[in-house]
Amino acid sequence: FTIKIESRVKLESPPTSPPPTNNNVPWQRKTNPAVYYEIQVLRGNGRNVCLRRFSDFEWLYNQLKTSPLKSKDAKTMEKIPSKTFNFFQPHDEEFIETRQKELYDFMRSVLSRPGYASHP
Repeated sequence: FTIKIESRVKLESPPTSPPPTNNNVPWQRKTNPAVYYEIQVLRGNGRNVCLRRFSDFEWLYNQLKTSPLKSKDAKTMEKIPSKTFNFFQPHDEEFIETRQKELYDFMRSVLSRPGYASHP
């Protein structure tokens, strides 16, 4: 499989459909607009696309830290990007682009670990 995070969108309100596979993570809206990153998962001829905010990646990171597949993974887990940079505004385009690249690196790091890509 291949994962891509190549685009993003600022939305004034949450997408019309909630996350389809994780009912434990409600859309967490705190400010307007919010940035949603488009995640594409390509496997064979199939393609799945979903929109996720930074808080969804935070939730994933916290789940992986508290319940890793292997105990050593908790210590060596790639860190999620910081919430903000001191010299950027939260929705500054350069900040958003940098965060997008860091989230992609985080996802690739997680999915490259044995067992994580196939774990429910």
